[in-house]
Amino acid sequence: MSSSTSSSNSNLLSVVLNKLRTLPEDVIALSELLQVFAREIWRLFLFPLLVFIVCVWFISQLCIGIKSLIFPLSAHDLYQEGVGVLKKETDTRLAIRKFKQCIQTDPNYLAAYLTLADVQLERENVSDCINTLSRGLKQAHAVPPAAVVSHHSKNEEKGEIQPLSSSSSGNNNIRNEEEERRITVKRMQVLKMEAEALQKHGTKGHLAQQLNVGHFGMSGATDGIRARVY
Repeated sequence: MSSSTSSSNSNLLSVVLNKLRTLPEDVIALSELLQVFAREIWRLFLFPLLVFIVCVWFISQLCIGIKSLIFPLSAHDLYQEGVGVLKKETDTRLAIRKFKQCIQTDPNYLAAYLTLADVQLERENVSDCINTLSRGLKQAHAVPPAAVVSHHSKNEEKGEIQPLSSSSSGNNNIRNEEEERRITVKRMQVLKMEAEALQKHGTKGHLAQQLNVGHFGMSGATDGIRARVY
């Protein structure tokens, strides 16, 4: 009885040992099978899908480029796109690009200088903020307000941009645009003084509060930007 039991145990042990010897070969065979399967999946499905996605992206970008060349956006449209980005996104880099494109399209679009400088101050780029405001104020003083209003009115008739105040017409519309331009210039001057004070002394907010025109400094700057729609 004991001899038969020991014989069965030895047979079981030999079977187990044989299985262990052949296990690496089974693992290798399974690994090779999986590699073949993965290569076929890549060749038949994933690679064509990747090529399709790249082609669609390339065609879409090409269409956008052609459209921008044939139908370039007006300064007003670029500015509104920048404001829309500020309302939706936390990353302000795209908005900065939009405001810079707006200024390149129409150097007299003072709201773009103000909002761009505000965003730059929020990002703690004080030097860029001061440079932007300096260029904007220089442009504002170089071109008479009446000439800018006339230029905007002509563009509005062509459908290129909308005026700063679209609810009035005729002389009232011109007066409204001149008033908004004057307020924008005043805000630019205050923000420049505040940025210069911040650059020199690290103080912010005092000049704007004293002059009663609102605070557009780093603290709460995003709320200030999103509250202003020109």
